[in-house]
Amino acid sequence: MSARSFAGRYEVKFDTKQHRAAVPSELRDLLGEKFIVSKPKVVEKCLFAYTMEYWDELQEEANRKSTTAKAREHQRVLGANSRIVTTDKQGRATLPADLCGKAFLLEENISNILFIGAGRRIEIWNPELFEEEMARIENEEDDEEYLDLHF
Repeated sequence: MSARSFAGRYEVKFDTKQHRAAVPSELRDLLGEKFIVSKPKVVEKCLFAYTMEYWDELQEEANRKSTTAKAREHQRVLGANSRIVTTDKQGRATLPADLCGKAFLLEENISNILFIGAGRRIEIWNPELFEEEMARIENEEDDEEYLDLHF
């Protein structure tokens, strides 16, 4: 099977009490009924969502690299901050409350969240923080790593 790639920006209603949102159908079709939601490193202000297949690939790679104590620590943190999520018949997903809190999705003023297609993952953002992040990125000079992407 070829690698799935996500693109686009989708703003959807978010129920902060139930931690539930409708996954946009364009993304849901590729993501599948069950997927992994993860809170990556502290520096990231969003949640990541992965297909089950891609998550398995990431875990296999992590297992190959887990020969050092530091690598095992990273694997442990990632595992503890990841959950399997299932969509209901209406395409809604209930996101784990603890991960929502770590990604600033439970703020008082939140009524919508963003689903951002980011290659082989989806990012789930507080819209205000996403706009701040985009402004920061757009004000930076292009670096070699970005230029190497050929965009």
